[in-house]
Amino acid sequence: MLNCRRCGKLATRTLPRRSWTCGDCIAAAKDHPERQPHLVGVECAGCGRIEYVRPARITQCDVYFCAGRWGGCKRTPTHRLPAVPSDSIGVRESSAAGTLDGYTVRLATPDEMASVRRAQALLEAALGGDLDDDDWVN
Repeated sequence: MLNCRRCGKLATRTLPRRSWTCGDCIAAAKDHPERQPHLVGVECAGCGRIEYVRPARITQCDVYFCAGRWGGCKRTPTHRLPAVPSDSIGVRESSAAGTLDGYTVRLATPDEMASVRRAQALLEAALGGDLDDDDWVN
């Protein structure tokens, strides 16, 4: 029988290893960033929840928010993503930092602006009217 190398708990079955760590100690190490100093904390812009991830798992974005809702943080329904100026586009990155999604506002290329104009024309044709800038959903 083996004992956990951190807490000393006795293993309930025979393991073919020299050292062993119980599930409670592994879960505790994941929850405490002090025990894993290489992790970086990324904060949700909507609710303030902090996700600890390795630096290599972070995609550079302007805003990070809890995934699950297109318009912003799923835990805070009033949270909205930043408005996009008319010459820019908003790019959403899925799982940009662990379970947090990322959002970046950047200048659009001419091809992207042409694509946005085509999409607006299709939407106007489907709705049968002229759209104002306020009606267009970012």
